[in-house]
Amino acid sequence: MEVDYGITQYLGDRSISVPCVMKELYSDFIVQEILEDETVLRLATASEVRSYVKEEEEKGVDEAVDVPSSLSAEQVTALDALDKNSKPYLIPVEGLSKDDRKAIHDFVRMRYQGKLGSETSEKGIEISYCGVNSRTRKRKRWAKDCPNHCYFTLAKENKDTSYALGLIAKFLK
Repeated sequence: MEVDYGITQYLGDRSISVPCVMKELYSDFIVQEILEDETVLRLATASEVRSYVKEEEEKGVDEAVDVPSSLSAEQVTALDALDKNSKPYLIPVEGLSKDDRKAIHDFVRMRYQGKLGSETSEKGIEISYCGVNSRTRKRKRWAKDCPNHCYFTLAKENKDTSYALGLIAKFLK
């Protein structure tokens, strides 16, 4: 049997025999990560993983966010009514301080959770819909119920670790 695997000679005394199983496929070599508590890390099934994926269309309005004093009730109602078919809503900023303008931007970001975006223009603050079908590229916000860091298990087959991590980094941009 050794000849089948290219072993034709032995160095030294062959009186000691080591029982083993010869491997020939890369899939025969399975490396499992050992956790700090000395248990073997197992891949979770889809039913075990809590899903944080939420459709942007289903995101509601966070009513708990305080409305800045520089916004009127009519303006807030108009912002609540914005959808993907609406034109951008303009909030005039004449007479508003820098802190008031910042409060409006923060209000839009926190209340609408990325569904609406705000940009300052020459005319004022433009609030527009940034949903799934929007062509404008807006920053994606981290969900409130997600932790600030992510632990994951990487399962790869016939790929270098650095190559696999490079692919993950590419898609996270």
